[in-house]
Amino acid sequence: MRGRLHLVLLAGLAAGGCTSLPAGLAPTSAEHACRAVLDPPADGSDPWFRLGNALAEAGDYDAAERAYRESLRRRPDPRTRHNLALVQLQLGLTGLQAAAAALPADDPARVASRAYLHELRQTLP
Repeated sequence: MRGRLHLVLLAGLAAGGCTSLPAGLAPTSAEHACRAVLDPPADGSDPWFRLGNALAEAGDYDAAERAYRESLRRRPDPRTRHNLALVQLQLGLTGLQAAAAALPADDPARVASRAYLHELRQTLP
């Protein structure tokens, strides 16, 4: 699942996510560079959007969600809303997978959750 989110976020990065960062920059370096722009905190939404992209790329979805929310608080934007939804989807799927794994093997909720996750994986591009 992470691979699919990775590809979608890369498309967002290429379309203006962190375009001011050099190509091939490691996610942790991208995060550091975006945070540097925010210190002191920026007034605009773009640095927060870029930080969200870097954090999502690094797999820190909780922090990415916070950055996207801050970006949206500063200026509503469809691309930011899109990336926020992707991050929330990833968090939800990861949470459901962990919760289902913690249930006893014969629990009907575990069986149903695993079937649901399998179906989602089959339908996502």
